[in-house]
Amino acid sequence: MNLDQIIEEHHPPSSASVGLPFLIVEVQDTSALADIQVNLESLSALLEQGSPPYIFVYTQNTNRADIQARMFAPLDGITEDPATGSANCALAALLAQHSDLPSGDFSWEVLQGFEMGRPSRLQVRAKKENGSVTGSWVAGSCVMVAEGFIESQ
Repeated sequence: MNLDQIIEEHHPPSSASVGLPFLIVEVQDTSALADIQVNLESLSALLEQGSPPYIFVYTQNTNRADIQARMFAPLDGITEDPATGSANCALAALLAQHSDLPSGDFSWEVLQGFEMGRPSRLQVRAKKENGSVTGSWVAGSCVMVAEGFIESQ
């Protein structure tokens, strides 16, 4: 991905959080989203500038959902996460905050994990009143893929 594929139509690259901070960046399309590879040297430089270590990149230029996204946390050993509730909640709040509307209920369907072959669909929403975001929510469904037990002595 090239830097010229980053767009600032809705907001500049931003740190946003509903508990866990993410660097949230919008790119122009799904091709730019698919091309992303984390460069650890560049990430280190961003961290020195105060950036969060968690990177959430998305596009609204997709025909698969309202938003298509990817989340990377390589310093935590997570090459890519197929569904990240906290990142999507932060994104909903960020988009609502940057909306021209002073108040409203906003919602989006987010497709995450597509590029890694583990597609997840999340429903996110945010509420804004008198220019301030008052809440954000995430929902989705899941299936069990593993089960385990801990034996105590």
